[in-house]
Amino acid sequence: MQWEFGGTAAPMAPPPRLVADAGAVMAAVPGHPLYARVDGVERDGRLMLMELELIEPHLFLAGTRTLPGRMARVLAAFLAA
Repeated sequence: MQWEFGGTAAPMAPPPRLVADAGAVMAAVPGHPLYARVDGVERDGRLMLMELELIEPHLFLAGTRTLPGRMARVLAAFLAA
C-alpha cells in the first residue's frame, strides 16, 4: 500500500470467480507459503495478476478482528512441525 501517495486499504468480498482465479495462482506456487497476497485487477470478469506477495512488510493485521488470531495459529502450527 502506498499511503504516501494517497493509497488506502479496505476489506472487500471479491466475487467467487476472482477468488477461484487467485486460488489457481496459489496452486501454481511451490511449497506451502505461510502468507501470500494475490494482487490484481479485474478484467472481463477474470483476475489479471499484477503481483504475488510472499514476503510482506505490512501484514494488514488490523483488517479484520479474526486475522491476528488466524495468523498466530498458522505460525504456531508451523513452528511446532
